Amino acid sequence: LARLGIQAVHQYRIRGAGGRYEAVLDYYLVDRCTALEVNGTFWHSDPRIYPNGPKTPSQIRVAEKYQRKVDLLRSLQIPIIEIWEQDFNDNPDQAVLAALSA
Repeated sequence: LARLGIQAVHQYRIRGAGGRYEAVLDYYLVDRCTALEVNGTFWHSDPRIYPNGPKTPSQIRVAEKYQRKVDLLRSLQIPIIEIWEQDFNDNPDQAVLAALSA
């Protein structure tokens, strides 16, 4: 991200009412006030690989937890940009730029 001139905070913590810890973002894009999540192929059940959704108990737990994060960010009006691990591994710069322009 820094190489692309994108100012970001890694492992940005979100606190809710009363300062209670709610979630950790992979990255918070400061200039855009946007969350950037890099989702693992297995753990987040990339639909290109898992077209029927999560299968294992661990994938199901991650999907439920991630949905709570998405719901929280929506309630706070923080947009989310998602990048899949496979795309990032293939070409990190292209994956980031494509996600930012979508």
